[in-house]
Amino acid sequence: MLPMPDSERVCVVQATEASEGEASCQGRGGDIEEIPRGLRKGARHGRDGVPLGRYSADALIHTVHCDEYVVEVERELNYSAIGQVVAYRYLLHKIHGRFAKPMIICRRAPKELKEVAQLEQEIAVVEVP
Repeated sequence: MLPMPDSERVCVVQATEASEGEASCQGRGGDIEEIPRGLRKGARHGRDGVPLGRYSADALIHTVHCDEYVVEVERELNYSAIGQVVAYRYLLHKIHGRFAKPMIICRRAPKELKEVAQLEQEIAVVEVP
């Protein structure tokens, strides 16, 4: 199973609270000082989320251990969510030059799809009540 972000010290970076510049990770504290250009609310299409060209991830998460996750949020884990988060990971690197692990946050995850996501695509699947 993949390690999950530290639930007590996670910085969720959404386009609604970003500024221009470069992100930096300071030691184990994992503080984000600034967010890369284009990761701002209203950038390109003016919709909520993290703009990735014509698409938009639901969030970026930066953990205390300096891991970044690009996130898709769905009620139930499905094929579309798996494909979307894989595409977001690629686009984040292509457009912004940043590497992030893929993550899907959902209320329910069927066992078979959860295994496919975690074992075949190395996607972190987080179920929340």
